[in-house]
Amino acid sequence: MEFWMHGLGDDPGRNAKKLRRLGFSAVVGNTENIGAALENGLDCYLCAGAYGYSGEFKNENYLSTDVNGDRRLWFGSTCPTNFGVREKNIETIKSMARTPGIKGVLIDGARFSSPASADNIESFFTCFCGGCMKKADSMGYDALRMRESARELYLLIKGAGRPAGFIENRLPGLIDWFSFRRRATEEHLTDFAETIKIANAELKAGIYIFTPSLSFLVGQNYSGLANVLDFFSPMIYRKYNAPEGPACLNHEMAAIFSSVNGIFSDERRTESFLSSLFGFSVTPRALADGFPPGVIYSEIKKAISLAGGKKVAPIIQLDDELLDESITACENAGADTVNFFLYDDKKIDDAIKKGIFINN
Repeated sequence: MEFWMHGLGDDPGRNAKKLRRLGFSAVVGNTENIGAALENGLDCYLCAGAYGYSGEFKNENYLSTDVNGDRRLWFGSTCPTNFGVREKNIETIKSMARTPGIKGVLIDGARFSSPASADNIESFFTCFCGGCMKKADSMGYDALRMRESARELYLLIKGAGRPAGFIENRLPGLIDWFSFRRRATEEHLTDFAETIKIANAELKAGIYIFTPSLSFLVGQNYSGLANVLDFFSPMIYRKYNAPEGPACLNHEMAAIFSSVNGIFSDERRTESFLSSLFGFSVTPRALADGFPPGVIYSEIKKAISLAGGKKVAPIIQLDDELLDESITACENAGADTVNFFLYDDKKIDDAIKKGIFINN
C-alpha cells in the first residue's frame, strides 16, 4: 500500500523527512512544498483550485444564480461556466504544469455546488445565470424547462410545492439539469487535462472528486472523465468533525436528509428512501456519529468499477478515530494508494503509536 499526504504543515523540510521515514511516497500541495518533497525523495503533485471567487473575479456578478434569481457563493467559487474564470484557471494550470520536478497536477472544486457547499440549500440550486442559460440552450437543452423543474424541486423541499404530478411533469427537466452540469464540468476538465499534456506529456492529470454516490449531484461523472484524466482521488470523509464539510459524507448526507425530509416530513420514510437510493444506511445516527469504514469500502469499489482502469487513490481523513480500519477498507476494496487529508503532526504521532505508520 502506497501512502500520499496532502500538505506538509508549517515546517515542510522537517515534515517531509518525517514522512519519508514513515514510508510515504508522495505529497500533494503547493509550490512551497516542492523543494522539501524532492529533497527527501518524495514525489510531488500540485493542487489547483477551479473557479475561485478571488482577485479580478471577486465581484457579485461572477457568482452563481439560484432558481429564485439570487446570487450565491459556494465553496469560495464563482459560476462554473464563466468563460473568463475558466480561461484564467487554464492559464494557472499551464503555469503549474511547467514546474520542474513534479509528477502531475490535481484539480479541486471543478464542479457545481453540492447540498453542503454553503450554509444554505439554495446554493445547490444553481447555476441559472444568463451565461448558463445560454450555454444550456446551445447544448440542445431547454434551459427554461431545466430552471422551472429545479425550482419546483426546491419548492417541494421547502414544503411549498405541489407533489401531485411532479415526477411526470418535472423529471425530464431535472434529468436535463443534471446532464447539463455533467457536460459543462467535463468540458472544463477536458481543457484542464489537455493543458497539462501539452505542457508536459509525462505529467499525470488527476482530480479530487466527489465519492461515487454523490458525484452525479455536482456534475462529476467517473465514466466520462476516465476518457481524459489519468487518476481519481475520491474524497471519502466518513466523519468530518468541523462544522462545515463540503464533499464529506456526514455533512452532505445531512443536507440531503434534511431536504428530502422536507418532502416526506417523516424521518423513517426519509431514512428508508435514502438508504435504498445510496446502497448504505443513511440514518440520523450515522449523520451525527459518522459512517462506518464499510462505506469507504463500498464507495471505493464503485469508484474502481467506474474509473475505466484508471488509478483510484482515495483521500481519507488523517483525523479518523478508526484510521486503521479505514485504511484497511481502502486496501480491501482494491486501492493500492491512500492519500491523507491533512498533514497534522499530532495525528501522525498518534498513528505511529498505534502502529499504523512505522518508523524506518
